[in-house]
Amino acid sequence: MNNSSEIENQIIRRLTGDMTTAEQAEFDALMRTDSNLQRQFADMQAIWNLSAEAKALQEFEQSRNASWIQIKDTINAKHVAKKSFTKRFMRVAAVLVPLMVLGVTVWMTAFNRTHEFTYTAMSVDTITLPDQTELILNAGTTIEYFDRAGERRLRLAGMAHLHVARDEQRPFIVKAGDTKVRVLGTEFNVENIDGRNRVKVDVESGRVRVTSHDNKIELTANQSVTVENGKFLGTEIPADNSWVNGSLVFDNATIGEVADKLMNYYPEICDVRIGGAPDTTRVTTKFVRQPLNEVIEELNIHFNRKITLSDGYLVISN
Repeated sequence: MNNSSEIENQIIRRLTGDMTTAEQAEFDALMRTDSNLQRQFADMQAIWNLSAEAKALQEFEQSRNASWIQIKDTINAKHVAKKSFTKRFMRVAAVLVPLMVLGVTVWMTAFNRTHEFTYTAMSVDTITLPDQTELILNAGTTIEYFDRAGERRLRLAGMAHLHVARDEQRPFIVKAGDTKVRVLGTEFNVENIDGRNRVKVDVESGRVRVTSHDNKIELTANQSVTVENGKFLGTEIPADNSWVNGSLVFDNATIGEVADKLMNYYPEICDVRIGGAPDTTRVTTKFVRQPLNEVIEELNIHFNRKITLSDGYLVISN
């Protein structure tokens, strides 16, 4: 992929499923090591999700509501099939994105239908939900959003900072594994890393109720709780929001703590393998939007260990 046109064409083929299995594997491997490609893919994926919603809107029958009829006619006039060429795709997306903001609002108000979508952040990304809730998503985080008449629900895998739009008639519920966080309007962080049975909730303002199995706890500003295998482990822990600003901060951290944070921050790391003798070294340092290879190079010096990335695995050895 030597030019922007070819890159865009490859991204569209990935989104539409036009790649062979081998081509898809090669593309995904490249994306894990190329932060610019990750950002471009995330931007086009967001547009793609919106254009898919626009197509769904077309298929509903006409309403007597004049605003809805006008929006539907406009979408019909501008819509193109998923497998269009790059320039045509981007031109139509520019029309559909502003239309979707109004179109979905009319759709939900006039027809009281469920609004839902799925989104994966390839880098630290900021999005605004239809209810005006603001999310900052860490790289590799996936969300599924459902907006119904009496409830707003977000399923989360990864790390997110949420500033929830207050709506007393429609509670906002975050589902992270077996843990639920219920709010009306507040600002907080949720961390849910796949495969670890551990969820961390940090509240900056307002009040939330955290439920896991039969256990419940209410948190207010500057309180935190970690839930592991359904049990609450502790509160009153200051939140570390450095990743929200693109920073990666280590404060007297062990090699294991560093490895966990790297896997949370960099989507190209799928797992960590730590070998060799136990290491009591602790490190205090900070990285700001630096590529993974530069971070690994510095940490090799701090810990005097060999740290490498191989096929998605962060390998740490003597």
